[in-house]
Amino acid sequence: MDLEFLKINTHVVKYIHYCHIIKYVNIEYILILNS
Repeated sequence: MDLEFLKINTHVVKYIHYCHIIKYVNIEYILILNS
């Protein structure tokens, strides 16, 4: 396994995870505002 590829892959996974957290928080926030 190429080390550079692994580094890039890890970074992409972190980025995707971060985006999911942001999306989830936004949904929660909208639900709170609407209630």
